[in-house]
Amino acid sequence: MLLVATAISLFAGCADNTYLGDQEEAAKGSSGAIAFDGGFKAVTRAEKTGSDAASLLGNRFIINGIKAKNGTPNDVRQTVFPDYTVNWTANTAGTTTTNSSDWEYAGLTYLFDTPGYEQTIKYWDFSQDYYNFAAYSVGGNSIEVKKKENSSNNGVTEGDAPAANTIYVTPFNYDNVTGYPYFLRGSKEDLLECHITDMTTVPQANFGDVVELKFRSLAAKVRVGFYETIRGFSIKDVRFYNSTGTTIDEVQTGAVTDATLFGTGAFPDNGTYKILFPHVGSANVGDPDYNKAHAGHEAITAVNSQTFGTLDYTSQEHLEPAGNYYLGRSAAAATFAGNAEDDYYTKMLPFEEQSQTLELRVNYTLVSTDITGETITVYGAQAFIPSVFAKWKPNCAYTYIFKISDNQNGWTSTNLTTPRGLFPITFDAVYLNDENGEQTTITTVASPSITTYQKGHIYNVQEEYKLPTSSTTDDDDIYAQVVDVASGTLKTDLNGANKSLFYSVSKADATEAEVMDALNIRTSGSAATVVGVNTVTLTPAAIDNTITTIPGVSGDITVNAGEAAKLTPDAAGTYAYVYDTGAYYPISTVILSAAPADWPTNYYTDAECNTPATTFSAGTYYQRLKIYGVKVIEVKSEE
Repeated sequence: MLLVATAISLFAGCADNTYLGDQEEAAKGSSGAIAFDGGFKAVTRAEKTGSDAASLLGNRFIINGIKAKNGTPNDVRQTVFPDYTVNWTANTAGTTTTNSSDWEYAGLTYLFDTPGYEQTIKYWDFSQDYYNFAAYSVGGNSIEVKKKENSSNNGVTEGDAPAANTIYVTPFNYDNVTGYPYFLRGSKEDLLECHITDMTTVPQANFGDVVELKFRSLAAKVRVGFYETIRGFSIKDVRFYNSTGTTIDEVQTGAVTDATLFGTGAFPDNGTYKILFPHVGSANVGDPDYNKAHAGHEAITAVNSQTFGTLDYTSQEHLEPAGNYYLGRSAAAATFAGNAEDDYYTKMLPFEEQSQTLELRVNYTLVSTDITGETITVYGAQAFIPSVFAKWKPNCAYTYIFKISDNQNGWTSTNLTTPRGLFPITFDAVYLNDENGEQTTITTVASPSITTYQKGHIYNVQEEYKLPTSSTTDDDDIYAQVVDVASGTLKTDLNGANKSLFYSVSKADATEAEVMDALNIRTSGSAATVVGVNTVTLTPAAIDNTITTIPGVSGDITVNAGEAAKLTPDAAGTYAYVYDTGAYYPISTVILSAAPADWPTNYYTDAECNTPATTFSAGTYYQRLKIYGVKVIEVKSEE
């Protein structure tokens, strides 16, 4: 059995959409006063405005703003809004020159310095080239200001943690806008209520307009789902581990019904986040990351595992016992863990600097769909999601879908000294980045783990990949990376001779198991085109194992030569990416009374498999089968 996990990450809040309130914009230039309008963008792509947005923002946000003249390397600038509070009050729009959408700052008490200081009205300065605004909200939490003591002290990582329903914040430091302009510190529950904005640049041509801010949640969302494609079997009783267990007791009793991912220190639980803007100012216009806010962890407490709730199973498929306790049977009908009312998402703190791979380890039971009711239980099947595809960003949603097919690397016995399954677990990890463009990776996590990716792939529209449409760009190519299961580290030898290969597969519905059979038991042993005795033919396809960049929606991903392969299919059809591990399965002894159909390929006359068999005579022979990492993919022409 082969367990394949498709991990999809939808960056739903990463686009530059304008937030419009439910009040009419004040006439441009009517007063010259600067006014704000706040909205909220959820990861579901739903826009909330007016009272709905204000409620999510706790009816308040903090605004920092500067005015500037263009210049390099740093624009000449002056602070205008030094962390002003902006409050929302229903039905007050138009009552002052600084309130056009129920949001007001003039006359409020300044929170950050000089107790009792009153915030003043601000006017557009047409001698300037642009204004920059950045804002955040702590939701329904209280704010406690922490001053920076020096350049190396962020002001919020020392001393006691904030009380419940309180967020520690620091004054905005525009002099270090690319490093740590401001910090938010609190418990996980309180930080999940916080919201941030990208930098909003208002050019001189728009002076006088209401400043429309783009709030998004500091939190990310993560969900996990499963489906299976094993012919003649359904899957039930999936059990999860919260760590890697290797003893019989752990295999038998260490699994729980709540879907669980684990990794050392991989899940932030509380702490301090620095919100920074790496690319601001006129010199950076045109950069894909221009004005984008990032959440870096300055000091966090992290835990080793995360649960996502129980699986929402589906019903029987054929003649297996009736009941709603089976996995879905396609990606579109995947069985998710958690609460359907939340679309199965669990809110998580962001972790853009994730350095740990995430691991899934499961037990599950196969149930025959015929009249036999046969069951097979698999123990300890495992897979990894590489850290590059587990970097959670604010207001972005990530879906990891695990697909069980006809190979597996778990045990079919609780006696862990017995061989594991012949074929590896393969996980498809799909990573979608930015709501104006999608990014997908398919991770085959097994012995070894293979991750494949194509920019713009959408799992629920097309389960596999589209045929590249341009010979002048790499955007449509498919990319592969390989992770060693034992160590969880990236393979760096893909550029070695015959280590990393790409084939066109003759059989349209070929499985990983059939490709493995063809590779090991061939009618021709040395030809570039592999012809298996199972009639599956593997024809070499274009591959480049020396690439150093992988195209991403939000910028290229840099890799070293030998760490990734570029796969270029030339026609629609079935393909297989193959990584030669250089290792072999235990030598098997066979007693032959007549020459088999694949004679003499992969047969030897000595137990060390050093002497290939030639002339047949009845008796004992030996087979040595190589271990390959295999990922079968479908490539389709876009309709």
